[in-house]
Amino acid sequence: DGDLTAASPMAPFAVERQTGVLGQKMGAELTYCVQVYEQGAKLSIVTDAGSHGTHVAGIVGAYFPSSPDDNGVAPGVQILACKIGDGRLDSSETGTGLIRALMAAKQYGCDLINLSYGEPFLEADKGRVAECFNQASRDWGIAVFASAGNNGPALCTLGAPGGCLSELISVGT
Repeated sequence: DGDLTAASPMAPFAVERQTGVLGQKMGAELTYCVQVYEQGAKLSIVTDAGSHGTHVAGIVGAYFPSSPDDNGVAPGVQILACKIGDGRLDSSETGTGLIRALMAAKQYGCDLINLSYGEPFLEADKGRVAECFNQASRDWGIAVFASAGNNGPALCTLGAPGGCLSELISVGT
């Protein structure tokens, strides 16, 4: 009914690790958390628009002490998960989401960024997002990896960001 008077206030996820669930009574649950920007002037309700990033994080950081054969490539690594997709855009990333993720990576001292998404691009190394990713690699000392994409072999085989940023490492098979 939209009445939030009985709702408990939530802190940003990075501060208190709080999550909530919407839709429990309707059988379609949606887990969310909150993030606060601009000294409290902007609130973002964060939901998972897709599970690919979670899947990749599991491949990387899975840790099974009693079953080492099931470990990921970097067992027990600390992972900072940043959602760059927007559910209103069928989970496509946005420039705002990418810039916020880069700022979080810098703030929390990340050594490596993995970008596991791709799309066509018009010009290489152009625009604010490209500038920020190149700066992260060149000036902040963060290694940036990106998928090469799934569109080849043909024209535009390498999409963005893997084929259009000069300061990252593009990975493919």
